[in-house]
Amino acid sequence: MTKTFRRKSRSRAKLEEQLPENRFPSGIRVPSGTVLTLLVLLSGLAGLLLTVRDSGPVPRAVAESQHQLVAGVVASLSATINQGASDLQVAAAAPAPTAEELLLRLPKLRQWHGAVVMDGRTRALLASTGEQVPVEVLPPAIVDVAVAPVSVADGFLRTVTAIALPDNRLLAATSRVALPKVEAHSELRQALTFTTASGQVVASGRDEPDHTVRSLVAHAGAAAARGEHGTLYGASGPEHAVVTYAPVRSTELDSLVLGAVGIAHAAASPTTGFDGALPAALLVVVAISGFVLINRTLVAPLKRVRHDAIRVADGDLDTRVSTPRAAELRRVADAVEHCRVTMKATLVRPGTAVRRGRRRGPRARKRGMSAGFAVLLASLAVVAWAAGCVLVIGDRAVAVPQSVAASLHNQTAMAATAVQRSFTSGLTDLKAAVTVAAVPEAALKELHATQERYRSVYLVDETGRPGYRVGREPLRTQTVPPAFEGVRQDESRGRVAVLYAHVPLPGGGAAIGEFDVDRVADLLRRAPGEVRLLDAEMHTLVATGGYVAFEKVTVARVRRGVTEARDKDAVVRVVDDTAVVTATTLRQGALGRLAWSFVAEKPVADLALTGNTVRDRTLVVALIALLLGLLLLGWHHFLVIRPLRALAGQADRLVAGDRSTVLFSRRHDEIGTITSCLEICRQGLVDGVGRLGDVRRPAGNASEETTLFQRIEDDLGKTTLFERIEGDLDLDKTVQFQRCETRVGLR
Repeated sequence: MTKTFRRKSRSRAKLEEQLPENRFPSGIRVPSGTVLTLLVLLSGLAGLLLTVRDSGPVPRAVAESQHQLVAGVVASLSATINQGASDLQVAAAAPAPTAEELLLRLPKLRQWHGAVVMDGRTRALLASTGEQVPVEVLPPAIVDVAVAPVSVADGFLRTVTAIALPDNRLLAATSRVALPKVEAHSELRQALTFTTASGQVVASGRDEPDHTVRSLVAHAGAAAARGEHGTLYGASGPEHAVVTYAPVRSTELDSLVLGAVGIAHAAASPTTGFDGALPAALLVVVAISGFVLINRTLVAPLKRVRHDAIRVADGDLDTRVSTPRAAELRRVADAVEHCRVTMKATLVRPGTAVRRGRRRGPRARKRGMSAGFAVLLASLAVVAWAAGCVLVIGDRAVAVPQSVAASLHNQTAMAATAVQRSFTSGLTDLKAAVTVAAVPEAALKELHATQERYRSVYLVDETGRPGYRVGREPLRTQTVPPAFEGVRQDESRGRVAVLYAHVPLPGGGAAIGEFDVDRVADLLRRAPGEVRLLDAEMHTLVATGGYVAFEKVTVARVRRGVTEARDKDAVVRVVDDTAVVTATTLRQGALGRLAWSFVAEKPVADLALTGNTVRDRTLVVALIALLLGLLLLGWHHFLVIRPLRALAGQADRLVAGDRSTVLFSRRHDEIGTITSCLEICRQGLVDGVGRLGDVRRPAGNASEETTLFQRIEDDLGKTTLFERIEGDLDLDKTVQFQRCETRVGLR
């Protein structure tokens, strides 16, 4: 019979107490458990984010487009009213001997339908011309400039503009401002109305507002006149009315009180949307499956190897060590089994027969899968879920409703009209400055100070050489100025396009006003998306995004839109469900002879549609899932797989016969516990099974070279150095042994 050595005074529990294991974030169960929790939370977030339905009565893209349209109309109308006030100031800038001579200058600037000169205090009439001016709508005190709207009729806004003259007189004139018009698309039935301070509301579109929405229009107009802005919705048959309002305000004309109201009809938002329950449920399945796979393939087998290693290190040499499937764990288990079999063989007495089948040698090495294979599969499953969401949900085509396309078309048309008016007004202002004023130089200086559209205004002689200049250095080529007034594009091809207005002077030469392309770009931004101003040969003059001046447009969808716009004046097209291209040709005002084109390209992805919301949120959820999949893989790789592979390498060397290399435990987790147990077994192989059941830590650290002390025997060859020291000294044997171990470097 063989007796297996068991240390009775040591228990397995006491050995485990000497092998501390830290808690979170250490431990082989922590990575999979933490990522499982995060994935379950992400599934709940995905279910909430990916469940999308349009919250408004109409698609949000229609409401946003209407808001931008009304904002562009307000800006254009404010600029036109400001321009009228500037013209009146230019007329009054030059001294006039009498009030009648002052009134004679006004027709040279613009079509003033009536004008009066009054006493500033008594409002007594000093001179008048044209139709009657309703001066009663003007504020009681006028310090500089005041503008008051009177009424709206036949598509024109009638305004009264008054300025204070130096000799305590007032100059007041009436004019009609052309109201912006929008196309009445069948999809939108769009119209614009304007509300004066008296509460009068008149439509400027083709159709009057329906009686069902008149209350909304009245409420919106009153709110706009008070300086408010917003959007109202109302039911109008099978459709919904969208009423957007904003005040017409000017930083220079505080007395202006006018409200703009836009009306459109759009189909109700679809009740169907996207339900995120299915992708959320799939993510839960993927997370739980990955957790179970990692637990059964890596975590649970490693726990069993740890249990067997502690048992063998405690002295239990009878029970065979279990065999895990993972390659690294199998190598570690083989090392523990090798130590068990070897140490058990040393306990067999000479001449005692060993029963067949009880004593077994080391198991044959079998190739198995890597311990990180299950982690890789679980991580790839999470990444595959994220990729599937992007491909299936995030890559779906988004349909653009006709109402949205029509609204974008109107925005482009309004912005194009603003550009045409800006260039035409620039030519008119320049003509007025050099025609009305007795001293052109002073008029040009006043023009540049009051009008931001010019980068430079100057006079040239018959050869085109610049003379008096206000503003920045001219960029126009010094050539003979054209014989007729107008707006031109300079022939030079520099870093920016040179666009200028020119007016011939009676004595020869001309007045030139170069337009600031940055201000032109500000007008282009009223249209949706990326906007370009093209010349007759489709060369880029100005654009809202990054561009190269005079670069020829090569995008097929843009060229096609411009070509169709030259035949139809305006066109809107949704190209391949990726972009909405709207184009128009500038045929009015001073730009009529230049054949310039105005084209806007709005990506469908930038529209406030339900499909775009689902796509954007899907990308966010997929990105978070991808990061969690990488976290699962990286956490396991650096905290479990790499230390386990290093331990497997040490175990292989131990099985191969290397019993002199000390196995240092660098981690306080399950892998560190197994390392410490293997070190106890190694000591048992070297010094005998008496070393089992206790942790004996070498002195120093893992980077120092380990020296194995040779056993020293006395003269009789029977007692060791430790036994002689214990017998010779009278001190406590425990203290003696600890001191001896300290001297020889075992602690």
